[in-house]
Amino acid sequence: MYRNPYNCAQTICHAFGRADLAESLKSCGKGGSPGGVCGSLYSAMQILPEQAEEMAEAFEARCGARICRFVAKGMRVPCPECVRTSAELLAQRLG
Repeated sequence: MYRNPYNCAQTICHAFGRADLAESLKSCGKGGSPGGVCGSLYSAMQILPEQAEEMAEAFEARCGARICRFVAKGMRVPCPECVRTSAELLAQRLG
């Protein structure tokens, strides 16, 4: 689903049955999330807000940062890997 046709944030929404959130996250790809947070991580945090900080810490441990531009350019983690990481972290917490 990633990039065909959804951005990273929308991909997480659709993958976890939360299409209702996808439109509101349309502008959250490519660092457009509040604070520049990775869109896929931001989406996961919206789906499970009570575990948002825990997921953000785990994401940062795996990808090197939470902020999209630092992850993509500084740590050189490709976007598909960020989407995969966010999906795995969310799936683990949803059980």
